[in-house]
Amino acid sequence: MKTLTKANTFLQKYLLPPQFFHWKTPLLISLFFFLISALEIKNQGLKHSLGDFSWLFFTIGVGWRTNQPPFLIRGISISPWIIGGLISIFLSGKLAFDRQALAVIFWPIISVCLAVIIKFINSGAKLEPTPPLIRPIFLIIILIHVLISCWLAFHFIIQGWLNEYPSVLANDFSKSSFVISLKPPSLTNSRGMLIIKLMEQQLNIKTRNQSWEKVEAWLIAMSRNQYLMRNEIFHKIPSLRENSKWELKTEIIQGQSRYQLRLLAVWHGLSNKPGGYTLSKFCEVTKMVNRATVVCQPIKMDNSSGKIRKIKGENQI
Repeated sequence: MKTLTKANTFLQKYLLPPQFFHWKTPLLISLFFFLISALEIKNQGLKHSLGDFSWLFFTIGVGWRTNQPPFLIRGISISPWIIGGLISIFLSGKLAFDRQALAVIFWPIISVCLAVIIKFINSGAKLEPTPPLIRPIFLIIILIHVLISCWLAFHFIIQGWLNEYPSVLANDFSKSSFVISLKPPSLTNSRGMLIIKLMEQQLNIKTRNQSWEKVEAWLIAMSRNQYLMRNEIFHKIPSLRENSKWELKTEIIQGQSRYQLRLLAVWHGLSNKPGGYTLSKFCEVTKMVNRATVVCQPIKMDNSSGKIRKIKGENQI
């Protein structure tokens, strides 16, 4: 009996609203729609609609509560920014994956619009000689939020570029006003390292357990058709826009019972090195009892000054 009394007291004090027009009411409605949507409903359209209604009433309840103390900071309610965030989360779930960034970009603008609406409602929804929307303080606030949206959009643009051109991260951004790299600049961040290693791997595959005649035929074909190695390599890595900025070369020198190869990956994209840079690996294919053995040196970089230096931390495959 005491347990039931305590449960009833808890429900009335913490869960049930003291009156119908209270911030707990939309939260209870939200909980109701959520529990219904959690049931096994065959109609997926109805199930999603119930989930949307649950999120709608949850947003109303949270916005209502955060518009009251202690969520007021010097008389300023944080409710518009919380509601704007919840609306943005809802929109991101409805947008396609490549469009979800729009929900984050428009979050400040949605929030400031809600702030103006709440201010208008709190003022009694009366038309004043100087409407709140055109007062200097509100114009400044609106413009600040538009600026924040622009910076968020710029962030996603830069991030999109880096996703399509990841080798740009090999550059030094210490003097950049827009891009902050948490990792020190290193050519190990360049996809050219992966390309060179795949070129060496392809060389090993084509020469392993093959007769010397077949190895020679493949090397001659590759020297005549430079796109042969390129096509094989770019079929093994993700297709990105930066692929067109890489030039793959294979320099072959024929000797007596041996071939000397220089595998080259030339970067023609954005770089803080004039003219880009070239990653290279020297390999030697030698005939041993009608079979081929391959020995390769570490990856090196040819910089604009013509000097060649070894890449730190590079190991052979």
